[in-house]
Amino acid sequence: PFVDAHVATSDSLPSKQLKKKPIRLPPRQVRRVAVLSVPMAISMFSFGGMTLVDTLLVGHLGAPELAAVGLGGTIALALLGFSTGVFRILKVRIAGALGAGERETAAHIVTGGLLLAPLLGLFTIGLGFGALPLLRWLGGEEAAAMSSQYFLARIVVAPLILTTVVLREARHGYRDSRTAMRAALIANGVNAVADVFLLYGLRLGVPGAGVATWTACITEGFLLFRAHRRDLRFNFGQAVRQAATLVRTGLPSGAQGFLELSGIPYVGSGVLG
Repeated sequence: PFVDAHVATSDSLPSKQLKKKPIRLPPRQVRRVAVLSVPMAISMFSFGGMTLVDTLLVGHLGAPELAAVGLGGTIALALLGFSTGVFRILKVRIAGALGAGERETAAHIVTGGLLLAPLLGLFTIGLGFGALPLLRWLGGEEAAAMSSQYFLARIVVAPLILTTVVLREARHGYRDSRTAMRAALIANGVNAVADVFLLYGLRLGVPGAGVATWTACITEGFLLFRAHRRDLRFNFGQAVRQAATLVRTGLPSGAQGFLELSGIPYVGSGVLG
């Protein structure tokens, strides 16, 4: 009886009701998501974009120089993966605080990140010096010295890079991803111009490509700070508490960021032979 009732019920349904209806997102919602997410994705490519431009321009100097920049930049990116992963959680916490109407809390979250950035930057520099033997091993005899020079030029500005990451994530949390995108594009343009000047004008070689990124990071950090300065509030006690909370909640994201990027140098060494 149960089966018959079920069959009768399914037979009584019109065929139109049995067809799956396609899911259609409202165009307005799609536009709103795109307006926020596309600039966010572009701005997050900033550091990687600088490495890409360095690699393209140094490639004209020779194969060892190309290998040195590619390997040194990749390992620098991998070591920064943990800290940048920790700071990914910033925009989520800031957006949550703003959604709850707690603007002061959101401001303290940003200052907590700014307090933590130089500390994690120094930690990253320490990891960088510890990774030099690995870099020499992966780079081989011909490119080892140049890759170490480029790598150190990139890694010594880790505190500045991470401060820029905090300000970028803060603008994302405040739903201002366009400012972060503009800052990233301008910084990458500055990096390209500085690369041409230092590589082909002053002929500084691989170290010049590393120094070029300093000017780009300073430019991006300045533009983001200028955009965010009105939303900054500094209370040392609140900043320490927010920094501790950020470390505790961001550890899984930091571990993910490191694991995602730490295998790239080994792939690169295989490609380089």
